[in-house]
Amino acid sequence: MSSTVTPLIVVRSVSLQYLAQHIAKGWSEKQLRHCLHFSKTFPDEQIVSALRRQ
Repeated sequence: MSSTVTPLIVVRSVSLQYLAQHIAKGWSEKQLRHCLHFSKTFPDEQIVSALRRQ
């Protein structure tokens, strides 16, 4: 079975590499993925702020 690389997979991969190298230096791809998942799960910034204070 051959795997197909879609443009979306390439964009995600390159985006995570860029973030890790230029914006969130020292962060692993796994950590960045967790942050992205968190931001999608809790899109309301006020809720996130309240949770952070607790």
